[in-house]
Amino acid sequence: MPPQFIEELFTNIARHARVTRVRVSLEHSPEQIQLCVEDNGEGFDPESARKSGHLGLVGIRERVNARVHALKHGRVD
Repeated sequence: MPPQFIEELFTNIARHARVTRVRVSLEHSPEQIQLCVEDNGEGFDPESARKSGHLGLVGIRERVNARVHALKHGRVD
């Protein structure tokens, strides 16, 4: 089962972005993991969304940081 933040990324894209294409890439090295999610959707201003109470990216960022912390401490929650 993918981490919750991956599911939330795709849910947000499907719900809000009006996309026809999504591209996901995952790269890794011993020092880092990089996940990139790109789409051809409408886009938005993150600061305006935050000010209006839409906190999707904030929640995703918190879950990513929690996952990184767990991995750094040897947990694969």
